[in-house]
Amino acid sequence: MDKKISTRLAALLLALLALSGCSRQRTAPPDNVTPDISETAAAPAAPQTAAESAPEVRLPDNGNYEEVLITADNWRQYFEIVELPMTVKNSFEEIDEIKQYYCVVLRDEYAARMRYHVGWSVTFTFTFPIDIETLDFKPDSFRYFHTDDHIFATEATRDAVFDCNALGKDAWGQELDIYLLTHSADYQNAFFQGTASYAYDVWQGFYIDIDQVRLESVSGSLQLNPW
Repeated sequence: MDKKISTRLAALLLALLALSGCSRQRTAPPDNVTPDISETAAAPAAPQTAAESAPEVRLPDNGNYEEVLITADNWRQYFEIVELPMTVKNSFEEIDEIKQYYCVVLRDEYAARMRYHVGWSVTFTFTFPIDIETLDFKPDSFRYFHTDDHIFATEATRDAVFDCNALGKDAWGQELDIYLLTHSADYQNAFFQGTASYAYDVWQGFYIDIDQVRLESVSGSLQLNPW
């Protein structure tokens, strides 16, 4: 590994360890942490749109709905963990940072049935390892890869709350400021968030392998409109 990159990664490790004095914290996530997807997994060639991601159809709420108690045994039937990178641009309209949100989201087959504007919620507690890594990122085409160049930093335990304000898959690749103009910033389903930035000739930040995220506990219920 290049000496300048090693020095930078060591500095990032010290910063993370200083920030992780609390082993558990509730989202929204901290502002100086970073990425995930799966090892060396390629993201889509271009940012997804709402039409290409989770279904947008919202059925009428006529008071007839299915209430599902979410447990450690069935949560994966309804939910999945995803990485949702969003971009931050500078005054020259260049991508300056990548905000990476690690979220628990409703699976596509249930997203269209989600009952909005009611008081239900599901609370998750996850434990996961955090690595520092470099990224292979092409800003012009938004090609986005995690590399094998990473080192273990620490382990963390965080909460995520999924409710009607949850951050959705349509956030993938969007410009953060523009996205928040038409979406709620009150989402709490991101249990970790970091910032990848360009320094020492590489993009680098923090990495979570979502396959290593472990569920510690879950409570709450989900309300779904009928088909």
